[in-house]
Amino acid sequence: MLGDGSIGFTKGRDGKSATNARYSMTMMASSKPYMQFVLDRVYGVFSRTGLIPYPNTNLSQDAGKEVTQYYFATLSSPLFTSLQALWYRWSVVTGKYV
Repeated sequence: MLGDGSIGFTKGRDGKSATNARYSMTMMASSKPYMQFVLDRVYGVFSRTGLIPYPNTNLSQDAGKEVTQYYFATLSSPLFTSLQALWYRWSVVTGKYV
């Protein structure tokens, strides 16, 4: 895994977890060139959105705000599900994967 990312399962509108996991990464705005490089060279084939700014200045309620972070996520894939099973364990103490 490159960068400050995580692998997890999303929940659908029905509240059920997805069958496959996805990779996501969020970093501060100054890391945008690095994130773009990682997305272009490694994760781009799994992503349809590219980098998303936060606040999302493409939305009217965020227009004019300063971007502080960038984010991207891949599509769900059996590849990420396999990696999630290798790298994460369920913690009964916290009630989440660690």
